Amino acid sequence: MTSLKVKSEARQLEEKRLEERKKGALVLIIAHLLDFGYHDAASRLQAESGVQLTEWEPADNIDLMTILQEYEAYFQLKFNGKRPKFMRRLGQGEKSKHQTRSIRSAPSEKPVKDVKPPVETTTTAAARTNVAKGPLSTLSQLKLVIRREDSLSLDNEMSPSIGLVGKATGAIKSSAVTPKVNHDEVPVKPVNDDNYYERKLLKPMPAEQRELAAMITRDIYLESPNVRWVDIAGLESAKRLLTEAVVSPVKYPELFKGTETNLYSLNIAGILQPWKGLLLFGPPGTGKTMLAKAVATECNTTFFNISASTLVSKWRGDSEKLIRTLFELARYHKPSTIFLDEIDAIMTQRGEEGGEHEASRRMKTELLIQMDGLSKSDDLVFVLAVSNMPWSLDSALLRRLEKRIFVPLPNHEARAGLVKSLLPKDIAPDLPYEEIATMTEGYSGSDLKVLCKESAMIPLRRLLKKLEENDKSIPERPVMDPL
Repeated sequence: MTSLKVKSEARQLEEKRLEERKKGALVLIIAHLLDFGYHDAASRLQAESGVQLTEWEPADNIDLMTILQEYEAYFQLKFNGKRPKFMRRLGQGEKSKHQTRSIRSAPSEKPVKDVKPPVETTTTAAARTNVAKGPLSTLSQLKLVIRREDSLSLDNEMSPSIGLVGKATGAIKSSAVTPKVNHDEVPVKPVNDDNYYERKLLKPMPAEQRELAAMITRDIYLESPNVRWVDIAGLESAKRLLTEAVVSPVKYPELFKGTETNLYSLNIAGILQPWKGLLLFGPPGTGKTMLAKAVATECNTTFFNISASTLVSKWRGDSEKLIRTLFELARYHKPSTIFLDEIDAIMTQRGEEGGEHEASRRMKTELLIQMDGLSKSDDLVFVLAVSNMPWSLDSALLRRLEKRIFVPLPNHEARAGLVKSLLPKDIAPDLPYEEIATMTEGYSGSDLKVLCKESAMIPLRRLLKKLEENDKSIPERPVMDPL
């Protein structure tokens, strides 16, 4: 067990370093483009990657040219003076591996506005001068550490921060929108480095899919919903199944791939693959959406909060493209969770009486195809669906949602705990919680919340009534006419 935990922590640390390395490389490339006057290319790269130089900048004494120079010195020292080759000329008829996927099919785009070159501070300019003139340092001393831009003002005062709460309303933009890169702007307050939701880089999409990807990316959680498992009263079975479906495969993938199953005499290849789909169903107000928020908080995965309005489009063929783009982004940002709230709004039975529109049928088929592809791959992409009417869902969808969990009404203990959390003893010391739990049998969690809110409003109404009576008893001051 200890070795599994050590492997899990080491793998998570390596994944974190890989993400930081990717982001660091992008920051260095963008700074290099701006330093050499490629402003349009730098602005397009920032728009496509989501990495902005208003939030990040290269660390002191580091740039792309310095890294290449250091590598040349290291290579010559290792191979007895032989110089490294960074590029080679293509032969006749030979195609580059890194050629753009489809240049001819790219749609026409609006011209990109010019971006002002970054204004260097005195310290940064002096540091770069020292790097250019000073001797080469050893490769081991070269640290690619990208730091947050605290402040570029001369007095080094901290500026007030403007936090983004909620979803990624502007995380990715079309290439026609050009972000302004100006180092004189007031910097954003640094966010805690442990925030998982800001680690993901945006997937570089083809030009024809950028607008669709922007619509999907707006539904990625950037900040935690701050709902923990302990905040949910009862539902222990649902919490346990969600943990083993989402958390455990990410923390201990060896147990689900058959590599470590001999420890438990489970020498069956493939039978322990993680769940790919899970359906939460039950009466409204029982905490199904709250469970999904707890998944987003507790399970360090990229969380796609998808509603029916995100996937349904009035343009022919766009709904299928949106679904395909959604699953492509989920695979790119794996491990990821796709949360489909009220899935019965888009995935009812096909071929129902009264006829079904062709566009709706195509959209359902595309979703089923994409979900079927998840079950045949090892990508850690998990589909979490919620419905109040499971009997109206398509049977093919139910087959792909392997695990189905009924979320019942809260029992006696859960009702008492919920009332105690909403009306604690310091507010109502003599409240009979057990008696209230007995009297509210058949209430959902939402009903109990409304009940507690209504109870808390009773003394507030008495106070408001007294305030209104006092206002009426005070004589009004005479209004004098202006001279």
